[in-house]
Amino acid sequence: MKSVKLIAFDIDGTLTSGSIVLDAEGGEQKQFSVADGLGFRLADSIGIHLAVISARSSKAVKTRMAWLPPENVLLKVGDKAVALRELQNRLGASVDETAFMGDDFNDLPAFEYAGIKIATANAARQVKRLANYITTKPGGDGAAREAIEWLLRGQNRLEEAIEKYLERELSNV
Repeated sequence: MKSVKLIAFDIDGTLTSGSIVLDAEGGEQKQFSVADGLGFRLADSIGIHLAVISARSSKAVKTRMAWLPPENVLLKVGDKAVALRELQNRLGASVDETAFMGDDFNDLPAFEYAGIKIATANAARQVKRLANYITTKPGGDGAAREAIEWLLRGQNRLEEAIEKYLERELSNV
């Protein structure tokens, strides 16, 4: 597996279960996995660029992403393939150095520009068919963490990432 420089994620159905809970005032609530957040920090600790690309936008997503290392939060994106290509050009990442994780039909165009395609356990059949890796966990339940660990393990960098993550966390105490 070639070294990954960029990992991009869909949000709804990938970093969340895909459920949208609306309160009486129409406010949107989403549930995210703490495990996924730690996975983001592992990848970030060894210099991998992280991005989220979503067709939707919500205050819940903006709040959660502000707590995490993705420096590239792209919301209300019509064509995820175009957004991914722009990220690759800006960050100097080739298709082979890019992983994309998604779960549904609107993620398929981005798969064309990802050397490593990852689907969640709850992904649409067409997405799973194209994936290089299908997580055992569904979106919103640690699937992103599982995918990140799989990528890092495949590059023999998981232990390095854990060590650097722990060094960073312990220095902030």
